This record gives sequence, C-alpha cells and structure tokens, in this order.
Amino acid sequence: MHSMRQRGCNIVASAVSAFFVMAFLTAGTTILRDLLLRPHPVVRDVRVSGTSPLYEVRTQVLLSPKLPDAALYYLPRASSPEKVALPSNIQVVDLADHEGDKEEDRKRKLWQRQHLPAGYHVAVRTTHRIVLYMSGSIDFSPLWDWNTKSIYISFVARFQSPSTAQNDVVFLDAVMRPVSPPASMARLAALRRREREAKRLLDHSINAGTVAPSVAVEPLMTEAERQQLAAYEETLRSREHDHSSLYVDHVDRVLFLNESFKYFVDAFDDVSLPGSVVEVVLRYQVMSYSGWAPVREEVLGHKVRAHMPTAVIPFSPQGRPV
Repeated sequence: MHSMRQRGCNIVASAVSAFFVMAFLTAGTTILRDLLLRPHPVVRDVRVSGTSPLYEVRTQVLLSPKLPDAALYYLPRASSPEKVALPSNIQVVDLADHEGDKEEDRKRKLWQRQHLPAGYHVAVRTTHRIVLYMSGSIDFSPLWDWNTKSIYISFVARFQSPSTAQNDVVFLDAVMRPVSPPASMARLAALRRREREAKRLLDHSINAGTVAPSVAVEPLMTEAERQQLAAYEETLRSREHDHSSLYVDHVDRVLFLNESFKYFVDAFDDVSLPGSVVEVVLRYQVMSYSGWAPVREEVLGHKVRAHMPTAVIPFSPQGRPV
C-alpha cells in the first residue's frame, strides 16, 4: 500500500515537473526567438491614400456634479470654492426661458428641465471628425511560427492637442487567424504567391526603367483555379470583425489595404484637428498559445502622415462616408 502511494506521488511529481519544464521552454523559446531574430512585418507602399472632409460634430452631453463617467463631465458644486474650467469645446446650454423665445423652444426647455436629474446640466460638445483611408500591403509571415495563435493588427492615428500631449485613436483593425488549407488549396496559394512575387519584381524593374511597361507576368493558374481559391478564402473571412474594405490573406499571412477604413478619427477633448498633422502608426500583437505576447508599434516606413484640412463642415449621419 505504501509503495503504491509512493508510486502515485512520483507520477504526479513527474507530471507537474514536466508541465513546468514545457511551460518554461515554450516561453523561453518564444522570447529568445523575438530577441535574437527580431522579426518584423514587411511593409509595402502603405500610405494614407485619401481623407474625408473634416467634419464638425455637435452632440448633447450631461455635466455631472459627481465623478466623470464616459460622456459625463465633472462640474463642481455651487458650494465648492474650487473653480474647474470646462474644456473649450463644451458649452453649457441655457435652459431658462427668455423673452422672445419661440413656443417650440419653451416646450423643449421645459421638457429638458423636467427630465434633467438633480444637479446636472445640459451642454453641447463640439468635436472634429475625419476618415483616413489606407492603401498598401503588409506581410506578417515573418512573425508567424508554431506557437502563434493569431495576430491582432491595428492602425492608430496619433496627434497632439492642447488638452493632452498625445492622442491615439484606432481607426482600422483586423485579426489574422491560423488556417490549415487542404493540399489542393495550399498548392494554389503557393502558385499565387509566386505570381505576386513575380509581379512585384516586374513592377520594380518597370519603375527602374530596365523593362518595358508592356511586359506582363505569365499566369500560373487558370481562371477556374482562381475562382476555386477565392471561394475557399471567402469561407475564412470574419464578417463580424474584418471590415469589407480590407482583405486578410490568412493563408499567406498578408494584409491588403485598398482605401480601407473602419472607424472615425475623433478629437474628443478639443477641436484640435484643423490644419494639424496626424501620424499613422502600425500596432500589432502576436498572440501565442503560451508564452510572451507583447504589443509592438512601428511608424510605417517614412512616417505616414496626413495633413488635416483647415475648413470644417457640419457632420450629418446621412452624408457621412460609407
């Protein structure tokens, strides 16, 4: 009985030791690979291909006498000796009746006074909004190995404002997921990869003037094979997350941008966008099955920048970019 108990304890101890050794080796190899090889995504001609007009957005918010929460801004109590200045883009709405008010204005103010919580004030917040469109491609295959679960990719608009030293606004993101294509699809993907590389080299030669512009890349796939590969890759698309304006090649680990955007770039704290310069930063996180998963940032190539317009137009949901 004692020997069986001892054997059971030895088995448990060996299993626990093996678990910790494997966890240490997995984390260690992940960190060493990152430190020694320093893999980076291959950025090709990524640029801001266009911007929308600069919009002015006016929304009503509540000013809270308590701590700030989301759209609620702090307003000191009347008994407080401290005076806190509101941001320059927030103006308190006067709900008192005045001589000369129209009947509809009186009704609106009365309704707001009746429904306004005690101690709160209504204000109008003015913010500026723009859409940045990105084009180009980024190859993330150098970052992918046996321990990679997925890669979260985002593009950040970075700009300064009077209220804060740096604003970071995510306006485009995507998730690159692992796939195991059938042998037939893997073969077609390899042919397409060879075509892409040949096309890239040919474009470089044409731009350098060593090859005539009329030269074209010889196709390696039939039209039926291209449609077959496209139909397979359509099943890999995440309609819940990936925006339709970008294309994630999960097989070859390449992100393609074609005037892509997903979210508005808003300057929430103040009206700081007119005439300013917005820098676009690539941010990505390699999610591992186990081990280290740091967030990386890279200023794209020669620092992708967008100069904001100085003219501002009102924003309407009907006229917003689609």
